[in-house]
Order: sequence, then structure tokens, then C-alpha cells
Amino acid sequence: MKIIINVKKLYDYEEVYQEEESDYELEDFELFSEAVKLKGPAHVSFRLSRVRSGIILDGRMDARVELTCVRCLKRFEKDVEAEMHEAFAIPGFEENFEGFDDVYMIERQSEIDIEPALHSNLVVSIPSNPICNEACKGICEGCGADLNTETCACKKEEIDPRLEILKKLKDSL
Repeated sequence: MKIIINVKKLYDYEEVYQEEESDYELEDFELFSEAVKLKGPAHVSFRLSRVRSGIILDGRMDARVELTCVRCLKRFEKDVEAEMHEAFAIPGFEENFEGFDDVYMIERQSEIDIEPALHSNLVVSIPSNPICNEACKGICEGCGADLNTETCACKKEEIDPRLEILKKLKDSL
């Protein structure tokens, strides 16, 4: 899905910057083989600035996403925010934007598609190991019980007293 912004006045140097604020619908995607669902539109505010080689986008995005907790494997919602600093280059001038992670091309002189930049910034703002809450106990490795809502049915093993120090070390990690 494209999100097209008209930048004709910037491209023609009629203006040196343009500010935008809006809500944009972004598509759900997969990250680390897990579904990431957007719970409503992403709120985006940004400033486009004309530079000799193209246009710079500086802004912020706030979105609510649904993720899977790595401890208990339940779905939960989380607010994520991303700071954006992106470059849109005039064809042939992309090498002038060395410090940018991604450089997007200005395909037409009057429009840019900001969707790839929004998507990229959303992806990097999502934690790699999402946790529903800090107190989440996860699931039992033995019986699979959700330790947040039930007690484990596994038998507790007696540990050799000589190995107790290793268990304490493991528990502290």
C-alpha cells in the first residue's frame, strides 16, 4: 500500500520545508516468524526539508501493535514509537546521503511514497523479545502450564548438593 505525499513545491524550491501530521493505515507483517498486527492507524508527524540532492524526512511515529510474548506465548498489545530520519534522493544523487541507513528514490518530481520508510522504522522499533509484562512467569518447560495462571504439575527434582551452586547461577541468569 502506497502512502503518497505531494512534494511538488519542495521539489521546485517554492518552499524549503513542509510539515505533515496524519494517521496512516499500515499493513500487518511478520517479524522473526511471528505475526505483528497493527491495532489501528499509525500516528505520524514529520517535516520534509528540501536539500540540494533531494528531500529529508524528520519525524515521529506512534503505533499500537499486537505481539506474542516470548515467555508465555500469549498475544498482547504494545505501544511503540519511532524517531524517523530518512532521505529521498533525486535519481543520480543517492551517494550524497552516506549517513542514512536507507535512501529512497524520488520517482516522480511531485510525489514521494513514504510507506517503505514508515514500515522500516516501525520494524526496528519493535522489541526483538517482546514481553507482555515484566512480572510474566512464562510457561513451564516440563508440562507447558502457564505459570501466570496455574501451578506446575511437574515433579521437583532433588539436586545434588554439590551442584546446587550451578542451579543458583542458572537461576540468577
